[in-house]
Amino acid sequence: MSVFELLPERIRRLVEERGFISPTDPQAMGIEPILSGKNVLIIAPTGTGKTEAAILPILSKMPSGMLLYITPLRALNRDLMERISWWANKLDLRVSVRHGDTPKSEREAQRIAPPDILVTTPETLQIMLMGRKLREILSSVKYVVVDEVHELASSKRGAQLSLALERLRDLTGGFQIVGLSATVGNPDEVARFLVGSAEECVIVDVSSKKSMSIEVVYPEPSDSDRRIAERIYLDPDVVARMSYILKLMDSAKSMLIFVNTRPMSEILGNRFKLLNSRIPVEVHHGSLSAEERRKTEEWLKSGRIKAVICTSSLELGIDVGTVEVVVQYNSPRQVSKLIQRVGRSGHKFYEVSRGFVLVINSDDALETLSIARRALNGEVEAVRIPKNPMDALMHEIAGLLLLKARLTVDEIAAHVRRSYNYRNMSYDDLIKLLEFIGNHPARIAGFNGIELYRINKRWLYKYFFDEISMIPDTKQYLVVEEREKLPVGLLDEPFVAEKGKPGERFILSGRAWEVVSVNEGVLYAREVEESIGAVPSWIGEEIPVPKEIAEEVGRIRRFIEENREKGIERISEELSLVYPADKKFIERAIKPIYIHSQFYPVPTDKRIVLEKWRDLVIIHITGGTLINRAIARYLAAKLPPPVAVSEDPYRIYIKAEHIRTRDVISELSPENFGEEVRKTVESSGLFKFRFLHTARKMGIIEKGADVTSSMLEKLIISMRDSVPYMEAFNYTIDMDMDVRGAEEILRMVKRGAIEVVDLGDLERPTPIADEGIRWQFGRVELIKSDKKEIVEREKLRMRLLSRRITLICTSCLSYADELIIGEIDEPVCKKCGSRRLAPVKMGVDEAEILLMKARDGREDKELRKARKWGKIVEKEGKKALIAYSAGLSLREAEEAISGDDIYEFALKTIRKKILRRYSVY
Repeated sequence: MSVFELLPERIRRLVEERGFISPTDPQAMGIEPILSGKNVLIIAPTGTGKTEAAILPILSKMPSGMLLYITPLRALNRDLMERISWWANKLDLRVSVRHGDTPKSEREAQRIAPPDILVTTPETLQIMLMGRKLREILSSVKYVVVDEVHELASSKRGAQLSLALERLRDLTGGFQIVGLSATVGNPDEVARFLVGSAEECVIVDVSSKKSMSIEVVYPEPSDSDRRIAERIYLDPDVVARMSYILKLMDSAKSMLIFVNTRPMSEILGNRFKLLNSRIPVEVHHGSLSAEERRKTEEWLKSGRIKAVICTSSLELGIDVGTVEVVVQYNSPRQVSKLIQRVGRSGHKFYEVSRGFVLVINSDDALETLSIARRALNGEVEAVRIPKNPMDALMHEIAGLLLLKARLTVDEIAAHVRRSYNYRNMSYDDLIKLLEFIGNHPARIAGFNGIELYRINKRWLYKYFFDEISMIPDTKQYLVVEEREKLPVGLLDEPFVAEKGKPGERFILSGRAWEVVSVNEGVLYAREVEESIGAVPSWIGEEIPVPKEIAEEVGRIRRFIEENREKGIERISEELSLVYPADKKFIERAIKPIYIHSQFYPVPTDKRIVLEKWRDLVIIHITGGTLINRAIARYLAAKLPPPVAVSEDPYRIYIKAEHIRTRDVISELSPENFGEEVRKTVESSGLFKFRFLHTARKMGIIEKGADVTSSMLEKLIISMRDSVPYMEAFNYTIDMDMDVRGAEEILRMVKRGAIEVVDLGDLERPTPIADEGIRWQFGRVELIKSDKKEIVEREKLRMRLLSRRITLICTSCLSYADELIIGEIDEPVCKKCGSRRLAPVKMGVDEAEILLMKARDGREDKELRKARKWGKIVEKEGKKALIAYSAGLSLREAEEAISGDDIYEFALKTIRKKILRRYSVY
């Protein structure tokens, strides 16, 4: 019998009308326990019908009680509204969405006539729990669905949500909860996080049921790629990867190209524009406006573009239509990331999800092979759930205090410990937090050891609503070339916190830079020729590689070394039986290791190797990102200054003239390691960024306040051992490093389970070291200094030509369209033939409303401005559109068009405006 037979007749009819012939696995296994009222966690890939698995049994019980559907992204709210509305409308149920951008009129309508189904975000739930009328509405909630549970569980947003759900449970007297999650390695723990004090939870895990095809590709440059590389000043290997993507694009109707960081999405997007401005590809990441992201999603869905270069912004279930193929550019670094991303293709349950991973070097290739093998075998890493985050808890207590003027310690403790994140919170830690709140500079509350009581309700209210979100507020720093005062690009606050000290080197805009100074949101830098020691600007955003993956790469290396007498072809053949790649691919991937094994001991999971080349000591440890980061910070503190350290999952780099390999070996001891690392944390940029975020979230630094580096350092010293200090400290130790894992490696060294080999000073780096140096210090990414202005102009030209622009006809007032500038030969109205088209900063729908008002004789400021642009477009044609797209004013546009080179003029003008915005003169 089909599980659909368990549903009431009215739901069964709709199931048939919707075209559901037979249930998918999540539906077959999830509907029955949800129907019977149990709490359920459904773990399944995207596109397997898990949303319907959750809502169909709940709809079967409605209109008895309200359904609250919580998603981590507003964009998911929009998609879910459309999806759920179909069912709700057929059942005469009201469905509504509520988040920060919901119009006041709609919020008021929800208050007067509460919906049966409300789709919202964790932050909006926090706000709703504060309002008297909204609390009344929420008191009727009987069902809660939490979407993308894995995403929330791994962050402080999840801790905040778990506390809010306990408050909701008090308000309602209890509710049934259903969680929807991607594949995770610790389903039991994620289930406990989901249900909190409710305890009982049925786990429906069908994550292994969806078919996946994963192909790992290592493109080699052709003669054509080399010619193109020379023309656009790129490395031939980079062009080879782009050519491979273009071939896939030719044979697929739609594709997603995933990268690991926002800067890399922009870099790759610019490279495609350099190659050809007409390539139908757009960029999508969290720093773009919601409108830009929405437009890109719609264009992919409608077929106007064929591909989107994206970060994790499209990893979750946002509807972009049918995706035929997923490309992962570089290693995905984690199994869960690969499964989630590849799962975006073949969106229907019975379709095979097709994914291609394009790797850049030997490390990348072996790492990806390990990840792909694990993905196909269902070996997924665990979600790391934050323990006792104090900033999220202080915010929760502030909310409780707004609702009740006095709270006893026992009341607070009982509430807090029902949340999975705080289940083991000690009484002493809670008292410390309450004492901190009682002694807060703003005097929001008093604490007498037994009760916390409200003092300043106005400030308490301001704090609660200002810090409603646990997402870090990160600002960006403008990088300015020190001598000529030219803007170079932007760096995120965490990167500047970690690498923004004078003398530190970094890669940005294809060039190597050295920090001169940082002042009020501006980082001044000088260009340097030597890139060794210069860290790529996107490195801070990189997803950490787990130690299990890095150790497997070490085991593959060990296998190569132990079997080198068999020859590279035989080794490749044997590895191809274990890993999802052919012999030819594996042969290329292992070549540097095989060559290395002929001359040097190979760094493996059982061997640490040290070498020195020039002023760079390289310690080969296959520990993964967090272990290597912990050891790197420890060595930076133990070795005599000046030293600069950085790390990747397989190496630690120490840049210092005076340091020898044997100096490093003498420090590789487990004795007091944890204690020593903890001593070094305070001076690290990572900790400073975490402290800045925590201090903001705990009301020490006001929202929007600018904090200089020296101010921050003084604040840290003054607050040492305070609750905000310890929260930032513990988060850095627990989430940004793996101190225990690092200690274990050093203990294995001490007892001889891992050997240490010292190669001393070398004339050139070993093959395995060279692989790391080339990527870590960006040597393959650099643009020659004599070509930089040519490249900058060409990048701007291609970017402007590829921009979408809304045009209206200021003659007939009846035509509006959105076009790509590069595809316009000459701007002409398709209705009346006039050349008086004007660009406007709005979508087509808004433009049509503007024209309708104009036809009714209601001209506004926007249309008057458009008429002026229309005259320039009529006279100058496409050049005027290019000038508008570059953000030039009417006067600047006329000057640019009359000059020798519109792009050069635009580049200079844009640079001047950026400098003015950041008050650089």
